[in-house]
Amino acid sequence: MRLRLALAATVLTAHALAAQTIDTRGNANQTVNGPEIIGQRFTAPTDAAALTAFTFFVGAPLQQTYDYRTSLYAFGESGPVGTALYTSEVRSASGGLTPQLFTVGSIAVTPGASYFALVVRTIPGQLTLGLADDSPPGIQSTYANGELYIAAFTADPVAASYNSFTSGDDLMFVGSFAPSTVPEPSALALVAGGLFLLLTAGRRIRPRIA
Repeated sequence: MRLRLALAATVLTAHALAAQTIDTRGNANQTVNGPEIIGQRFTAPTDAAALTAFTFFVGAPLQQTYDYRTSLYAFGESGPVGTALYTSEVRSASGGLTPQLFTVGSIAVTPGASYFALVVRTIPGQLTLGLADDSPPGIQSTYANGELYIAAFTADPVAASYNSFTSGDDLMFVGSFAPSTVPEPSALALVAGGLFLLLTAGRRIRPRIA
């Protein structure tokens, strides 16, 4: 019994220290034709230390091919602030929606702070992005740390004036975060409890030497 409890505590500990994910895909598979800039605002999880990757679902209408890039900014009161924390290589979008993964290394984030992952067209044309809003009529969607998608009709992220869509709307977006190297007190308690149970279980089942 103690061994089972120890294993359970170990699993809970690993879960508490695991990387966090924001996933705003919802159950819908709609699309929106984006202007020059379109992106997802999100809040970094409370135990996240760094953003490691994010995914947009990108395509192009009318069987055309359009180039784009992505960037990541801290988000202020009404839009991105400062310089880009990350800017991707230029990619091409064509056909239907496909998941586009951007591995960003390890970008330090402040837990609870807002960030803006955006898609910028690099040549004229309307990119198609996946839009997730599975709310019943009159009820806003709620996703874990997903907030809203935001668009601007100029390619300058910092100088642009943004149109904020309703908080019930999110782009289909996935963000992956590395956990903090300093565990929360609750996680430390789980670690201590798991180690204690493992030690006591090991003593209980140790064979006696005659």
